[in-house]
Order: sequence, then structure tokens, then C-alpha cells
Amino acid sequence: MHSRGFSAALVSLPLGLLATGTGAQGKIGGNPASGTSAQPPDKAEQPSRQQINNTDRLFALLVGAGGLAEVEAARLVESRASAPGIKQFAQRMIQDHGRANTELADLARQAGLATPAQPDPDQRAMHAQLKLLSGRTFDVAYLRGQLVDHQKTVQLLRWEIGQGQHAGLQHYATGTLPAVMEHLDRVQALLAEATGTSASGREAAAGQSQR
Repeated sequence: MHSRGFSAALVSLPLGLLATGTGAQGKIGGNPASGTSAQPPDKAEQPSRQQINNTDRLFALLVGAGGLAEVEAARLVESRASAPGIKQFAQRMIQDHGRANTELADLARQAGLATPAQPDPDQRAMHAQLKLLSGRTFDVAYLRGQLVDHQKTVQLLRWEIGQGQHAGLQHYATGTLPAVMEHLDRVQALLAEATGTSASGREAAAGQSQR
């Protein structure tokens, strides 16, 4: 997710976004509950866990738009990127985020929440800018955008885990977080190769979440 509108929305998020301890999942939107010994909630609590709050609403909108933008940007890579590693990364973005987008849309529909049909205007503008680039210039611009986008996605997932109310969306966020962190690490490594610099994506994401 990469846009001025998204950045503005993030400014309003609560400080001290909650981290969560999860095992690595093989895909975005995995099932983190497998093999756990957690007891089901009391029957009296179940209805409230299916209710939604403003965090759930904003989460569905922002992550929905961002996921669509991720796939669209990744589709540009095949014809414009120069590095094989970036092309491999983009294929994973198409697969992982494509699957996650479908899962989120299904959850949101069941909860009666709106999800976007396309990226927001700022994300579309960024896509148009990327379409003008090619080769190493494209590589660096794409990766820098991915670094920022995945840092923001980590914040949103942690926010939903800590502040959301709908059980299905919280479960989705918990299962998605490990894969997004893996993406973030890979982007950091690819960007270091492309620019000769070294800045930890995980450290940056942690730093943003504490502001």
C-alpha cells in the first residue's frame, strides 16, 4: 500500500500498535489456530465477537485497497524490472496477495463491510509513475515503494489484532502477519542489493509501530 491518503490514515492510528507472537505461516491469510490448545469462547461471548467496530471498517478498506495495489504493481515487474530476484519476488506478491485479497473480501462480505474494487487514487497515481520507468530505475522505485508499503501493512495488521473486534478479521490479521514480515525481509535484501545500502525492514517497521 503506498499513497498519501493511506499515509494520512495511518497518522490517526493509535500509538503503540500491539505486536503479536505467531508462528510463520506458509501463505498470507494462513490458519494460525491450528494445533493450539485455546478453548472456544463462552456461548454468551460469541455474538459480540462477530460484531464490528471502526478499526475493522478501516482495516478492511485500507488493507483491501493496498492488496489490490500490490498485485497491480507486481504485474508491471515482468516487463520492466531488470533483476531476476525482483521478478521472483513479484510472482510471490501476485500469488500471496491475490489469495489474501480473496480471503479478505469474503470475510468483509460476511461481516457486511465494504471493500474497495480498485486501489485508491493515490495508489493509482503511483502505479502510473511506475509504468514510466524500466530497468534499474524501475527496480529501485518498485522496491522502495514495497518497503514502505509492507511496513505500513505490518502496522495495520498489528492494529487490527490489538484493536479490532470481529473475530474473523482478527484471525485473518494474525495469520497474515508472519508472511508480510517475510515479504518485508525479502524487500530489504533486494533493495540492499539494488542500491548497495542496508536498512532493516523489520527494524523500520518496529520503529514506526512505536511512534
